[in-house]
Order: sequence, then structure tokens, then C-alpha cells
Amino acid sequence: MKHRVVFAVLMSFTLSLFMSAWITYMNIGLPSDFVSFWMHAWVLAWPAAGIISFIA
Repeated sequence: MKHRVVFAVLMSFTLSLFMSAWITYMNIGLPSDFVSFWMHAWVLAWPAAGIISFIA
């Protein structure tokens, strides 16, 4: 069970980080405050990704 939780956390972290960057870039391009928008999107995406990856 411990390995499943660790895997879910790592997988959700990685996938949500890269996917939020890609979607943010596709939506707003690359403005000077891109990282701020990206981190806001990632903070919202990671909990959802974590729950989904743990269930799946």
C-alpha cells in the first residue's frame, strides 16, 4: 500500500506539473509572468491528479 501511495504522489506531481505548463502555454502563450500563471494552474491541478491517480 505504501508503494501505491508514493507512486500516485510522484506520478500526479510529474504529470500535473508538465500538463499544467503545456495547457497554460497553449492558452496564454509565453508572457513575462508565465511562471506565476503556471504555478497557479498547477496548485489547482495537483490535488485532482493525485486523487485520480490513486483511484486509477
